[in-house]
Amino acid sequence: MKFQVAPLDIATNVWGPTVTIASGDKLLANWADFPSVFAASNGTLAAHWLERGTARGSYGIRVATSSNSGRTWTSPVTPHRDDSASEHGFVSFFESPATGLGLVWLDGREMAGGHAAAGHAGAMTLRSASITKAGAAGSETVIDQIEKQLGKLVDVVELMDMTKSDHIERELALFKLHVTNGGADKLAAALKQFEARVLNDQSGHYTVEIVGGSQEIDRFLKRVAGITDVVTVVRSGAMAVSRGAPAQTRG
Repeated sequence: MKFQVAPLDIATNVWGPTVTIASGDKLLANWADFPSVFAASNGTLAAHWLERGTARGSYGIRVATSSNSGRTWTSPVTPHRDDSASEHGFVSFFESPATGLGLVWLDGREMAGGHAAAGHAGAMTLRSASITKAGAAGSETVIDQIEKQLGKLVDVVELMDMTKSDHIERELALFKLHVTNGGADKLAAALKQFEARVLNDQSGHYTVEIVGGSQEIDRFLKRVAGITDVVTVVRSGAMAVSRGAPAQTRG
């Protein structure tokens, strides 16, 4: 298996040469936890991937950086210091004021034997570490224990399937869009059609709010993807209430 990247020239829509960041039979990826590449504002690129451990079901995180637009990459490092036979994954990079780059991940070292084993002794933790531009990993920080957050959840009092009755459904979505090559007029037409609202407009970067049914938001996303660069999408998920008089009563 190989983890490869290639640059895309947006102006010409031409792909550059492919570069292999990592390869080997220990690389691991699935539908939920997969490699990523992050571009920091200082020009540094960071890549992460997972590698299987020696014990069944265990895997760790590997990170490399590039300071020349991905042409070459640093030797990989492991941000977590433990060598436990457990799971480490679901990585997210972020901008760090101290080093310019950081990452957070879910860490299973306190869960005895890993997620697939019986008799878990501890909780899954959320941990963080900084990464220098040269690719060195800083010290770890425990952000919080997921178990604590689960303990704060409000008990579910009642559950109703709104799809079985006539209901009104709405969803809130925020889009960050980048407009180039005179696409502002086309975006304005799309915003008017879908009754979307511009929250911020700065140097061709638009933050847009839209409220509507999930299918309507899907159509809006498809429309703007053809005329802008979609940078970020944040969706609340569907909210619903029964139409007219209450259709359900508590038993």
